[in-house]
Amino acid sequence: MNFELGVMKKIFSIVAVVILIAACTPQTGEELGTPFYAGQEVILAATMPSDGANHMPSMKCVSGKDAGTKIHLTWNTGDQVNVTVNGKSAIFTLVGEGGSAQGEFKGTMPADGARYTVTYPANYNENVLANQTYVENGFGNGLMKMTGEGTLDNGFALSAANALLGLQIKGDITLGKIKVTNFQDNSKNYTLNCAGVDLTASAKLFYIVLPAERWKHGFTAEVYDAEDNLIKSFTNPTDLTFSATSALMMPEIVVNQPTAQPEDSYELRILTFEDDDAQFSPYTLDYVDWWSGREITTWSELIDDPEYGGPLLYGDEGMGMAEPYWWYDEGNTELRHTFPLAPDGYAYGEYIYCFWSGGHAISNYASTDYITNGGFENQLTVHGTGGHSGENFAVHYGYMDGSSYNKTENLPSIEFGDGVARVVDHMWMNISTYTLNCLLNGNDLTEKVAENGWVRLVATGWDENDNMTGSSIFTFCEGGTNNVIKDWTKWDLSVLGEVVSIQFNVCGDNDNNYGFSQPAYLMYDDVAVRFPKE
Repeated sequence: MNFELGVMKKIFSIVAVVILIAACTPQTGEELGTPFYAGQEVILAATMPSDGANHMPSMKCVSGKDAGTKIHLTWNTGDQVNVTVNGKSAIFTLVGEGGSAQGEFKGTMPADGARYTVTYPANYNENVLANQTYVENGFGNGLMKMTGEGTLDNGFALSAANALLGLQIKGDITLGKIKVTNFQDNSKNYTLNCAGVDLTASAKLFYIVLPAERWKHGFTAEVYDAEDNLIKSFTNPTDLTFSATSALMMPEIVVNQPTAQPEDSYELRILTFEDDDAQFSPYTLDYVDWWSGREITTWSELIDDPEYGGPLLYGDEGMGMAEPYWWYDEGNTELRHTFPLAPDGYAYGEYIYCFWSGGHAISNYASTDYITNGGFENQLTVHGTGGHSGENFAVHYGYMDGSSYNKTENLPSIEFGDGVARVVDHMWMNISTYTLNCLLNGNDLTEKVAENGWVRLVATGWDENDNMTGSSIFTFCEGGTNNVIKDWTKWDLSVLGEVVSIQFNVCGDNDNNYGFSQPAYLMYDDVAVRFPKE
């Protein structure tokens, strides 16, 4: 069966492929009725719907912009279906040439009965999904399992039993392959061989057929060039269900040949969050101190007191703020952060910003006693004696796991306030005492991390056209309580390439039936940005 791309559309419906069955009949025109019998030779007339909806499956976006198409079905020469009656099966073969939405399949009924099931392709084996071959505007023959059942009188509906993931990729390289891997279980991986396919400035659509199942922690897609070099990696760590009725589409992804930057061609500017390094112009957070406003002239003036429920991060009433908490390293790295909007249901009237919906707060709270100082009241406390190179640092809070209980609608991010795309070379990462205590000991909301448990931070880069540039993963915990980061550790972000913004998402395998249950607080400091030497 062939699958061809149709017209673009914004809204999609769930469609089954309707297959009508007719038996060979005597010249008198007398119809053969139900039941049928073993050994009866019949021709099955396969007819696609005539309403223009002969496509499968429908599509929805994983994230980013809407992007979807109709996929039209035509039969291939030699196509076969498996017809099963009461546990006995027979293969029916397409009569004549393919290339049309209509066809006739000839075969012999395998047993007596009144109902039957049909599977396409005949003798399907899921192992065929492990290695797939790129087909322009579609996917390979024999990959999309389809099933149905019916009677001779009423026919049957044949619908998809596998799922589709659509990757929209543009750039300047010649591809070798694309590999999709379950983010939690790397034994589930699927490779699309696309050797010799040239990327262009306009995105090409690459379909990968997957089993219709839930991937609780999403997936990672790796793009390789013609020499089998890994060029880019992209991760969506949210809870995803690959459905036979809805293809998941990724937003456009940019994959360009990496260009090495000699170290002598750029200088690193460092965001230290230290007062002595502050170059930004004074500004006022108007919502603080009952709208009398608080002037911010140093980084330390952005540190809230108390850590939990303070006026800078929660407003004077502890209900949130009508304006966002924000900071801007103006005149240095040009990195800026603004609290994201609270999602519907978590905003109280005009109070549409709050730290409980995610954000990056400045802090200098530190402790090595993660048990005494390991509760939610210590959400801004780093494990250690202070920042990486001084006292101050930033605290990330926020995650998106795909659950309905998630308070983060827009992931916290850093961006270049002047709109210029640059390479963020690296930053230094550490863990909060609250997160560390919960990982090692648990609390009333979460179990401690399991023996094979994990917590990771995913950074996703975006360019000026809202295209993803790549992802990078920092692992805070991998393999239980004996493998937890407890000190400042360097994280390379240069793999993201030139970006205008970076989103951060904390994810892990702990789930208390309300989604990710470990505290999504992680600390960063000394963010290094590449600037061309003058």
